[in-house]
Amino acid sequence: MIHGAMDASGLSLANLVGEKLFVKIPAWKPDQVTAVTLVAVDIGGIWIESPDFMEEFFAGTPCPISQDSIQLFLPYSQILAVFHLGGGAWISDKTIE
Repeated sequence: MIHGAMDASGLSLANLVGEKLFVKIPAWKPDQVTAVTLVAVDIGGIWIESPDFMEEFFAGTPCPISQDSIQLFLPYSQILAVFHLGGGAWISDKTIE
């Protein structure tokens, strides 16, 4: 199945592995939506890559940060919403005003 060409019956997180998603994670950034890459889908949650998370998690620690991205497991119970643009452009009504 081609990403972005799904009908409602084919819509699942497993079909979006490798895609950029936007997630709302109240425990991490309560007032923001964060861009992540979906790495894998597990029975209890999703695996993501997020440069923002990596930078914030290691800020102020002596741990060296490599260029490799950290993969983070995010339990479904910690996710408020997942957004995918579906391959099409999106224009906010606010930009038209």
